Amino acid sequence: MLVGWIKALAYNNIGEFKESLDKKYHKMTVGTIVRKFLDRPATIETTADEIVVKFDYFRECNALKGYCDKIKQSNLEISWFKP
Repeated sequence: MLVGWIKALAYNNIGEFKESLDKKYHKMTVGTIVRKFLDRPATIETTADEIVVKFDYFRECNALKGYCDKIKQSNLEISWFKP
């Protein structure tokens, strides 16, 4: 039951993510969105007050710019990350 719930939660979150992208991505399946945007190599760096994720370049990386800017502007805090 728990695995089914987690899969459904991930499916819904990825659906919301793809709706935040350009309209040309809205009809893609969840699997395609995962392969195209989420299953990508990246480097994670930490500083004193932030986590920086740098994706390796891929052809459609510019489609994520608006989504990443929105996250950055939200000033999201991770409580356990504070020094």
